[in-house]
Amino acid sequence: SSASSSFSGSAGTSYTLRWTISNAPCTATSDEVVVTFNQNPTTANAGSDQTSLCGLTSATLGGNTPTVGTGLWSIVSGTGGSFSNASAANSVFVGTAGSSYTLRWTISNAPCATSSDDVLIIFPLNPSIANAGLDQTNCGLTSTTLTATTPTVGTGLWSVVSGAGGTFVNSGSATSAFSGVAGTTYTLRWTISNSPCTASTDDVIIGFPQNPSTANAGTDQLSLCGTNSTSLASNTPTAGTGLWTIISGGTGSFGNTTSANSTFTGTIGNTYTLRWTITNNPCGNSSDDVVVSFNQNPSVSNAGADQTLCGATSASLSANTPALGTGSWSIISGSGGNILSSASPTTTFTGAAGNSYTLRWTISNSPCGSSSDDVSISFPLNPTVSNAGTDQNICSVTTANLSANVPVTGTGLWTKISGAGGSFSNASSATSNFTGTAGVTYTLRWTISNSPCTSSNDDVLISFNQNPSISSAGTDQTLCGASAA
Repeated sequence: SSASSSFSGSAGTSYTLRWTISNAPCTATSDEVVVTFNQNPTTANAGSDQTSLCGLTSATLGGNTPTVGTGLWSIVSGTGGSFSNASAANSVFVGTAGSSYTLRWTISNAPCATSSDDVLIIFPLNPSIANAGLDQTNCGLTSTTLTATTPTVGTGLWSVVSGAGGTFVNSGSATSAFSGVAGTTYTLRWTISNSPCTASTDDVIIGFPQNPSTANAGTDQLSLCGTNSTSLASNTPTAGTGLWTIISGGTGSFGNTTSANSTFTGTIGNTYTLRWTITNNPCGNSSDDVVVSFNQNPSVSNAGADQTLCGATSASLSANTPALGTGSWSIISGSGGNILSSASPTTTFTGAAGNSYTLRWTISNSPCGSSSDDVSISFPLNPTVSNAGTDQNICSVTTANLSANVPVTGTGLWTKISGAGGSFSNASSATSNFTGTAGVTYTLRWTISNSPCTSSNDDVLISFNQNPSISSAGTDQTLCGASAA
């Protein structure tokens, strides 16, 4: 009976209400009003993003089915797409390979406001199929140009699967140069990636086999007196295997045809040409010949190993004692040297500091001539003892004047041992300037070298201390009747 009464109904129902005014016995008057309780549409949910549909061009959508209202799919961004049924929550969407789409699921129930939600659909292309190229065997080389296929989809990257010490000039280039270590075989992998799709890979084997060592059959032995056997002195291969053969001179035999220092036995009075061949498949071979004559020659001379004696002026020689003949030392080059006993193979040799000498050990057994061998004896000076100067604590500036000693023997070089950043104006100058960073302490090393002797070094600490911040005590205060501020 209240003109402004509230009215409650059911959601989704439309009512016609009548307002009647009566005053008996007069005729009543009435009027009607329509009240509709419309339902809001179901809240739209377009489903989860689908961003990894590699190699595909269609996707089944996962929108929610409305309980109130009707749904409709639309394309917000992306070209060339279509729906199998734009009003179905699980419609199939077809797009273009390599494209990305934003799709919108809208649920409507007029006249109420619509509800919508977006989903991202991406059809990424699978990467191109990787082809790392043909296997390679590169004799005597340590670098090669790779021949992988350049991807039309995705990006390529080289990696080393096996083999130590290899590097790429440009690991992202299909035709990158690759450098490795002689004698090493590598497995390299060419990977083409187009995230988030699965990468494609292919391997190639790159071998850098060494050419066989250059054969050196040793020195001709033309004065082998009183014997029909000798030890050969070819080089031991660092790459490949060696083999002795007889080229001329008649019959003979080797103690071990594959040994560089094999013995060879022939006939006294014969001269043989022997061949030392070093083979390293698939890289071919190298050969060298040696002539061996079995005459009554003196023992083959061996002056011993070369000697480098830093800071010394004398050396104990170690030549071979002759089995046939007599030996004698002589100075071939170098001044100021003295041999204590020239007939002794193990005599003492004295020279001048800083000099190098060539000494010859000659074994003579007339009438078979002589055999000689040279040895190098060097007395290099030790480098000057290094002194890097006094440690420095420096405020306000970041450059220090270094004060190491200037070498009398050898050459000096500054290096940084610790501390971030920093540079030398001239790293080989004892008085170089060093520039660093404020607040950093550096350990610098002054090394004096005179190869092949052991270098000398000394360290100095350089600290670039920062000045403290400028002090400010605040504004003066006058506080009447107070006892604290």
